[in-house]
Amino acid sequence: MKSRIKILIEFLVLFLFIGYYSGVTMFYHTHTVNGVTVVHSHPFLKHSDKQGHPIEHSHTHEGFQFIQHFSHFSFITFAGIFVAFALLILLSKQIYPVVKTFFHFDRDEKIPLRAPPCFI
Repeated sequence: MKSRIKILIEFLVLFLFIGYYSGVTMFYHTHTVNGVTVVHSHPFLKHSDKQGHPIEHSHTHEGFQFIQHFSHFSFITFAGIFVAFALLILLSKQIYPVVKTFFHFDRDEKIPLRAPPCFI
């Protein structure tokens, strides 16, 4: 049962990554608002008028603000996670020798190699 749940979670993460990656790479486009070019990506349908000319889609002012705030939030979040993991790795290499010398075993001590009994 646990292996099925693990496989399901692995496929879910894979499809989530594929969906995110395809949304970012296949649907990027630009808008020019008040002389400022905004580049972002999201799925959208391309429409055309009766003569076959493509109709540009647009966003409201609030929509552009949401895109900016969401981009800022996601960047800060992922950058913070990256920095936290990098610090954890760097500090673990510095702290490990101290912990190892503090909790060391003498070579003369006998370390029991048998696990404690288990009662069922």
